[in-house]
Order: sequence, then structure tokens, then C-alpha cells
Amino acid sequence: MNASDKYTGIDLNPECINACQKRFAGARNAEFAVNDGKSLDAVADSSIDFAFSFDSLVHVEFEVMEAYLSELSRKLSPNGIAFLHHSNLGEYVKSELTLKVLRRLQLNSWMHWRAPSVTAKKVADIGAANGLPCISQEIMNWGPDNRRLIDCFSTFTRPGSKWEHLTFRIRNPYFMSEARSARVISEISKSLPLGSCTPTRKAALRSRPWV
Repeated sequence: MNASDKYTGIDLNPECINACQKRFAGARNAEFAVNDGKSLDAVADSSIDFAFSFDSLVHVEFEVMEAYLSELSRKLSPNGIAFLHHSNLGEYVKSELTLKVLRRLQLNSWMHWRAPSVTAKKVADIGAANGLPCISQEIMNWGPDNRRLIDCFSTFTRPGSKWEHLTFRIRNPYFMSEARSARVISEISKSLPLGSCTPTRKAALRSRPWV
């Protein structure tokens, strides 16, 4: 937030917006607005340099993703970027019958309440249909002991922007292991006095086993 000239937070839930307004009352560059869950009317067209959504849109169905991508096609600046964390559960749930069976078996632990109508490919395609080229996708797992790639990070930009290139797409079944490792390294780094990371200690950090 502090790195931006202007920050706009948008959420469907008024309680979340109220909490943010209180917490960041001293941040003069920040404003918050309630929306209808599909529109971005609170921001001007061609004004967003970076749009970011993490661990929220994973729960919304395809029609909501479609609405937001349509909005972002107007809201992003000429070199703007949108980073969206969304569901890929639809890759595993091929029919309503399959979904009903999984819910009856109470397998929501691996589904993590992801939207079954959304896949990485469908999101990339609808971005392109709305004039937002998808420049990268990381399709990955989510949750402990879950190897199914039910989540995706997708990055979009405007046509002709300095970031536009062919889609770089990877499938990463080790995302949760990497996240745990990053947390361990962060905790080690915070425990060291500032400037005390000698070459020997750096070597020790590099040699620590991944979690």
C-alpha cells in the first residue's frame, strides 16, 4: 500500500470494508469501497497500474470471473497488470454428478470450496475474449497433502503493453512445499541480527533441508 500513489480496496462485504477503513484510517493514499461482487465502478477507466486478488476469487464461479475480466479490460492502464488467484477445480470436476458425489462423500477437504465451474484455460480464454492477453499462469496445488492442482495464478495485461508476450504456463504440484520452505527461511532470517549473516551462515541456510 505504501508503495503506491493511490490504493483502492474493493470488497462485496461491507464489514470487511469497514474494518479496512478503520485499520488504515491514517493512510491518505488509501480508499475502500463496497461493490456488487462483479463491478469496479469505484475506479476510473485506464487508471489501474496493478490489480491484485489473492485467496478470494478462488471461491467465485465462472460468471463472476468473466465479469471482473470484462471490467479490468477497461480499468487497467496501458501498461497495467492484473494478478488473479482463482480456481482450477473444474479440471477435476467434469460434471454436476461428479460434484454431487464428491460433496456427498464430504471431500471438500481437498476441494477447499473452490468453484467447480472455473479452470485455468477458461479464465485465459475469457481474458483474451475481453481483450486481456494472459501472459502467465501457474497452476498449482493448495492445502496440506493435496497434490491436485485446484488453484491457479493468472496474470493479464493490456494488448500492446510493454509486458505483453506469449503465455508462460507451468504446472506446479510442489507449491505448498515451496510455501512452507519460504516460511521457514523467513523465520530463520528474522531470527538473525541485522548484518550478521556471514558467508558461513549463508552456506548453512542454503544447506538446510526443505520442509
